[in-house]
Amino acid sequence: MRSREEVQEEQRKAEARVQRWNESVRQVRELARQWQRDNAHLGPFLHPVEDEESWRKCLTFDDFSAILCVLKVRDIEDMKKETIFEVTFTNQSNVFIKAMDKAHARRIVEKNGATWTRGDHKVEMIIDKIEEAKN
Repeated sequence: MRSREEVQEEQRKAEARVQRWNESVRQVRELARQWQRDNAHLGPFLHPVEDEESWRKCLTFDDFSAILCVLKVRDIEDMKKETIFEVTFTNQSNVFIKAMDKAHARRIVEKNGATWTRGDHKVEMIIDKIEEAKN
């Protein structure tokens, strides 16, 4: 089960993605407007798009593809690097997990289940704390 902080962090990340998307849309629209202004001499088939309603009518697949490309590049640049986390259990044992963040490390450990096997013994493994490993 995720803690309240983890849920809030996921919500913050989702809101940040939406903001990046909206910023990308704004940038693509501004670039298109500038291109239309700069190339107005090419003929009457270019119609300047200055208002929101006009944009809704003329956003093409190419525009959408450009937005997705900008987002993909941003996501790659913003991508977190994996870090080693030390997961300590209530029985004072620990494991080291390579993960993106604490929540990711928790999900990896929880996928293994709460009961681990050591030889013929079954051991209850309940997470006590997760910390970034010290080098």
